[in-house]
Amino acid sequence: MRKRENMVEKGSQEYDERQISMSRGAILLILCLTVVNLGLLIAGSNTYLLFAASAPYYLTIMARGFDLAASGAVNGGYTWAALVFSALVLGLYLLCWLLSKKNPKWLTVSLTLFAVDTVCLALLCRYVFGGFTDSIMDFFMHAWVIYELYVGVRAARNLDE
Repeated sequence: MRKRENMVEKGSQEYDERQISMSRGAILLILCLTVVNLGLLIAGSNTYLLFAASAPYYLTIMARGFDLAASGAVNGGYTWAALVFSALVLGLYLLCWLLSKKNPKWLTVSLTLFAVDTVCLALLCRYVFGGFTDSIMDFFMHAWVIYELYVGVRAARNLDE
Protein backbone atom coordinates (compact mmCIF):
# COMPACT_ATOMS: atom_id res chain seq x y z
CA MET A 1 0.00 0.00 0.00
CA ARG A 2 1.36 3.39 -1.00
CA LYS A 3 1.63 6.22 1.52
CA ARG A 4 -0.05 9.49 0.72
CA GLU A 5 2.25 12.12 -0.66
CA ASN A 6 1.40 14.73 1.97
CA MET A 7 1.90 12.37 4.91
CA VAL A 8 4.95 12.89 7.08
CA GLU A 9 6.57 10.37 9.34
CA LYS A 10 5.85 10.82 13.02
CA GLY A 11 8.97 11.94 14.84
CA SER A 12 10.50 13.61 11.80
CA GLN A 13 11.54 17.25 11.75
CA GLU A 14 8.73 18.11 9.34
CA TYR A 15 6.19 16.44 11.67
CA ASP A 16 7.41 18.50 14.63
CA GLU A 17 7.31 21.68 12.54
CA ARG A 18 3.69 20.94 11.61
CA GLN A 19 2.84 20.41 15.26
CA ILE A 20 4.37 23.77 16.14
CA SER A 21 2.45 25.40 13.29
CA MET A 22 -0.82 23.93 14.56
CA SER A 23 -0.09 25.20 18.07
CA ARG A 24 0.59 28.65 16.67
CA GLY A 25 -2.73 28.46 14.85
CA ALA A 26 -4.48 27.67 18.13
CA ILE A 27 -2.94 30.78 19.70
CA LEU A 28 -4.15 32.92 16.80
CA LEU A 29 -7.64 31.40 17.04
CA ILE A 30 -7.77 32.13 20.78
CA LEU A 31 -6.71 35.70 20.10
CA CYS A 32 -9.23 36.32 17.31
CA LEU A 33 -12.22 34.71 19.03
CA THR A 34 -11.52 36.56 22.27
CA VAL A 35 -11.49 39.85 20.38
CA VAL A 36 -14.78 38.90 18.71
CA ASN A 37 -16.29 37.94 22.08
CA LEU A 38 -15.28 41.25 23.62
CA GLY A 39 -16.64 43.15 20.62
CA LEU A 40 -19.95 41.30 20.82
CA LEU A 41 -20.12 42.00 24.56
CA ILE A 42 -19.52 45.73 24.15
CA ALA A 43 -22.09 45.81 21.34
CA GLY A 44 -24.66 44.35 23.72
CA SER A 45 -24.98 40.91 22.15
CA ASN A 46 -25.67 37.84 24.27
CA THR A 47 -23.54 35.65 21.98
CA TYR A 48 -20.47 33.89 23.37
CA LEU A 49 -18.04 31.97 21.19
CA LEU A 50 -16.21 29.01 22.68
CA PHE A 51 -12.46 28.51 22.16
CA ALA A 52 -11.62 31.95 23.52
CA ALA A 53 -9.82 33.17 26.61
CA SER A 54 -12.34 33.35 29.46
CA ALA A 55 -10.69 35.72 31.93
CA PRO A 56 -10.83 38.87 29.74
CA TYR A 57 -14.44 38.18 28.80
CA TYR A 58 -15.76 37.50 32.29
CA LEU A 59 -13.73 40.34 33.79
CA THR A 60 -15.38 42.71 31.32
CA ILE A 61 -18.83 41.30 32.16
CA MET A 62 -18.20 41.91 35.87
CA ALA A 63 -16.90 45.41 35.15
CA ARG A 64 -20.07 46.18 33.18
CA GLY A 65 -22.06 45.06 36.21
CA PHE A 66 -20.03 47.36 38.46
CA ASP A 67 -20.67 50.25 36.05
CA LEU A 68 -24.38 49.50 36.02
CA ALA A 69 -24.49 49.42 39.84
CA ALA A 70 -22.37 52.57 40.24
CA SER A 71 -23.81 54.85 37.57
CA GLY A 72 -26.77 53.08 36.02
CA ALA A 73 -25.02 52.79 32.65
CA VAL A 74 -22.86 50.11 31.09
CA ASN A 75 -19.53 50.66 29.35
CA GLY A 76 -18.29 53.17 31.93
CA GLY A 77 -14.95 53.48 33.70
CA TYR A 78 -14.83 49.96 35.12
CA THR A 79 -15.57 48.49 31.71
CA TRP A 80 -12.85 50.50 30.03
CA ALA A 81 -10.35 49.49 32.72
CA ALA A 82 -11.30 45.84 32.13
CA LEU A 83 -10.86 46.32 28.38
CA VAL A 84 -7.39 47.79 28.93
CA PHE A 85 -6.47 44.76 31.03
CA SER A 86 -7.96 42.49 28.35
CA ALA A 87 -5.92 44.28 25.68
CA LEU A 88 -2.77 43.60 27.71
CA VAL A 89 -3.61 39.90 27.98
CA LEU A 90 -4.42 39.72 24.28
CA GLY A 91 -1.18 41.56 23.57
CA LEU A 92 0.66 38.78 25.40
CA TYR A 93 -1.06 36.18 23.22
CA LEU A 94 -0.15 38.17 20.12
CA LEU A 95 3.44 38.46 21.31
CA CYS A 96 3.56 34.69 21.90
CA TRP A 97 2.18 34.05 18.42
CA LEU A 98 4.60 36.42 16.73
CA LEU A 99 7.72 35.34 18.62
CA SER A 100 6.99 31.61 18.48
CA LYS A 101 7.69 31.64 14.73
CA LYS A 102 11.40 32.29 15.38
CA ASN A 103 11.63 30.78 18.86
CA PRO A 104 9.09 28.01 19.56
CA LYS A 105 9.82 28.26 23.28
CA TRP A 106 7.24 31.06 23.34
CA LEU A 107 4.66 28.29 23.02
CA THR A 108 5.47 27.47 26.65
CA VAL A 109 4.54 31.03 27.63
CA SER A 110 1.23 30.76 25.78
CA LEU A 111 0.55 27.36 27.37
CA THR A 112 1.15 28.84 30.82
CA LEU A 113 -1.04 31.85 30.03
CA PHE A 114 -3.90 29.65 28.85
CA ALA A 115 -3.53 27.32 31.84
CA VAL A 116 -3.89 30.35 34.12
CA ASP A 117 -6.98 31.34 32.12
CA THR A 118 -8.41 27.86 32.70
CA VAL A 119 -7.77 28.13 36.45
CA CYS A 120 -9.53 31.52 36.43
CA LEU A 121 -12.50 29.92 34.65
CA ALA A 122 -12.62 27.13 37.24
CA LEU A 123 -12.51 29.63 40.10
CA LEU A 124 -15.27 31.71 38.52
CA CYS A 125 -17.42 28.63 38.07
CA ARG A 126 -16.87 27.51 41.63
CA TYR A 127 -17.26 30.82 43.47
CA VAL A 128 -19.27 33.10 41.18
CA PHE A 129 -21.44 30.95 38.90
CA GLY A 130 -22.18 28.34 41.56
CA GLY A 131 -21.28 25.30 39.49
CA PHE A 132 -19.48 23.83 36.53
CA THR A 133 -22.37 22.39 34.52
CA ASP A 134 -23.14 25.55 32.54
CA SER A 135 -19.51 25.87 31.43
CA ILE A 136 -18.76 22.24 30.60
CA MET A 137 -18.26 22.91 26.87
CA ASP A 138 -15.94 25.78 27.75
CA PHE A 139 -13.85 23.38 29.85
CA PHE A 140 -13.71 20.84 27.02
CA MET A 141 -12.49 23.55 24.64
CA HIS A 142 -9.93 24.77 27.18
CA ALA A 143 -8.67 21.20 27.61
CA TRP A 144 -8.34 20.80 23.85
CA VAL A 145 -6.40 24.07 23.52
CA ILE A 146 -4.10 23.08 26.38
CA TYR A 147 -3.48 19.77 24.61
CA GLU A 148 -2.73 21.54 21.30
CA LEU A 149 -0.30 23.90 22.99
CA TYR A 150 1.35 21.03 24.89
CA VAL A 151 1.86 19.14 21.62
CA GLY A 152 3.59 22.23 20.20
CA VAL A 153 5.80 22.58 23.27
CA ARG A 154 6.76 18.91 23.03
CA ALA A 155 7.52 19.25 19.32
CA ALA A 156 9.69 22.32 20.00
CA ARG A 157 11.59 20.33 22.61
CA ASN A 158 12.08 17.50 20.08
CA LEU A 159 13.55 19.95 17.58
CA ASP A 160 16.02 21.25 20.18
CA GLU A 161 17.39 17.76 20.85
